[in-house]
Amino acid sequence: MNTRNQYIVAAISYLCAGMFFAASSLAAPTPVATYTFDNSFNAQEAEMAAITPIDPLSDNSFLTDTVFGEEHVVYRFDGNRQFDEGAGLFLFSKNALRNSDAYSIELIFQFENDQNNYKNIFGVSNRQNDQAFYVDPDNQLTVFDDLTADVPFTYDTYHHVVVTHSEANITSVYLNGVLQVQGASTSLDFNTYPNNPDRLIHFFVDDGSETSDGRVALIRLYDTELALEDVQEISSNPFERCTATFSANGTLLVPCVKITNELGVVTMYEAELQLVSSGGSPSFRLMAAQQISVAQVNDNYCTAVYSNNKNVSLPCVNVSDIFGGVIRYSADLERITGSSSLTFSLKQAERQD
Repeated sequence: MNTRNQYIVAAISYLCAGMFFAASSLAAPTPVATYTFDNSFNAQEAEMAAITPIDPLSDNSFLTDTVFGEEHVVYRFDGNRQFDEGAGLFLFSKNALRNSDAYSIELIFQFENDQNNYKNIFGVSNRQNDQAFYVDPDNQLTVFDDLTADVPFTYDTYHHVVVTHSEANITSVYLNGVLQVQGASTSLDFNTYPNNPDRLIHFFVDDGSETSDGRVALIRLYDTELALEDVQEISSNPFERCTATFSANGTLLVPCVKITNELGVVTMYEAELQLVSSGGSPSFRLMAAQQISVAQVNDNYCTAVYSNNKNVSLPCVNVSDIFGGVIRYSADLERITGSSSLTFSLKQAERQD
């Protein structure tokens, strides 16, 4: 086995009923509500409310577009700048975010070329206030009227944008995985707006005429403040949440592991493993695992599968090489019987073109 294949890793254990492990450094936090606009406004999470279109001119539509080099169904919003003709979306977020003061919103969207005016991305004032998140007339991301980024926002191209809000009213704005601006602001604090008890979030429309046509491919909500490393992780492959990753320190993160019991009940876990032997056939010890939502990763091609209380199949493993590149493999592992801890050996790995 060559040096690169020795880096290939993947493993997950069969978790006995009721047994959980403390998760210290697993994958990025799981979203509480996910909207992929695949010809539907429903959330992937069954218990969450659907997002609602605002389409006063009946010109909005689903369409297939190229997003980050791949074909995806997106939702195009098409309206006018008058208040009652603006197009976008709104969401009753209280079920997802509860009363948490810390939250994060992730979007993949584009504005069509329409410069020289404010363009609302989202706000939490129930369209009663100018304080919101925009692209400003200078084509910069801004949390009005407290924070403004330096990097220009470009049009007619999709961007990955994350906004986090902390309990201390610190707002952070990320563009394509890079922190743009951070500071104190109450503009996106739900508590600032007592006229919004249901925690409505309006996307791409505001209290006046500061709107623009565009397209949205993804919206996710988190009931926590994402850290920088979380944003960098989800930004690296925002549509693929189930790719396992192996890093130079020997840590293997497996975001999605599917386990089906003898009654056909499916549970899903995320797990962290550590390389413990690289001589001969590499082996990996389970360090932490926790249960996640099945709906969040349903029908995801890269979901790992644990079967027969023994075998692990990993369709997608990204391995960082010494040159700073990333190579994708598929891999199969097998549980080592008789070991004092849950440990797995690599049986085979195949590079994916």
